[in-house]
Amino acid sequence: MNIRRLPSGNYQIREMHNGKVYTKTVNHKPSNREATLLVAALYMKEECENKTFLIYAQRYIDIKQNVLSPSTIYCYEKILNYITESFKKIQINDITIADVQEEINDYAKSHSPKSVRNFSGFIIPVLKMFRPSMIINVTLPQKVKNEPYIPSEDDVNRLLEAAKDSRYELTLYLCCLGLRKSEIIALTNDDYEDGVLHIKSAKVSNGSEYVTKTTKTTMSNRHIAWPEYVR
Repeated sequence: MNIRRLPSGNYQIREMHNGKVYTKTVNHKPSNREATLLVAALYMKEECENKTFLIYAQRYIDIKQNVLSPSTIYCYEKILNYITESFKKIQINDITIADVQEEINDYAKSHSPKSVRNFSGFIIPVLKMFRPSMIINVTLPQKVKNEPYIPSEDDVNRLLEAAKDSRYELTLYLCCLGLRKSEIIALTNDDYEDGVLHIKSAKVSNGSEYVTKTTKTTMSNRHIAWPEYVR
């Protein structure tokens, strides 16, 4: 690092970083520590500005690693694979609303409205985190109303009877008691006491293995009375 006084009376700091010379002029003689920080701020700013969407998307996933479900992180990684290479290569400060809308439109050609919302639900938060001043208004496909079939009591009894003594019987009973698949997988003998089942954990896939975590919401941590036959 070189610090020299200019004819104007100001001081110029000069340093080479990664083969490029950076200079900073100040109106006082800086200490070596101050000079180092001032020049470092210059090249760090430039490096940040030159990073692509892909770099920031990967950083976003890393930041969220310990606060989101392993299955959510896995979904983010899958979505990242669906984003076009051309979009991933754009420098984040050069991305426009039109770029985002075009990327969503392209994905929407072969995916359901729900998938498109999940897709945009990854791209937009990445931009909001690393370009907070960017105002993002995009158009998403209209939601499709979900009208699930609700089985009658007779339907449920027929299903349980047909599944009796098969490998499906226990899972069906637990579903009838209101357990999610992830909660069923996580059950152990320690969760049962005096005729009551304590639902307090879940197991979800991170793409390569099942990971134990807390239930989906705090309200999901609950106690359920269950029949002796099922126990």
